[in-house]
Amino acid sequence: TGFHFHPGDPSDLAAKVLHLNSHPAARAQMRAAARKEFETRYTAHINYESLVAIYRRAMAGYPTA
Repeated sequence: TGFHFHPGDPSDLAAKVLHLNSHPAARAQMRAAARKEFETRYTAHINYESLVAIYRRAMAGYPTA
């Protein structure tokens, strides 16, 4: 879905950007992989279900009055 670069290392980040700029096929492949990752893990519906599950677990730990 993308490259990792060393935090605080602008030359490493620049190298990754230049690489992607000169490799359009790799860029397209990463874009497709990132979109698939998003649709699998981060849509509004998936986030809602995850949040509801968190609330249910939290509420299960508290006795009802």
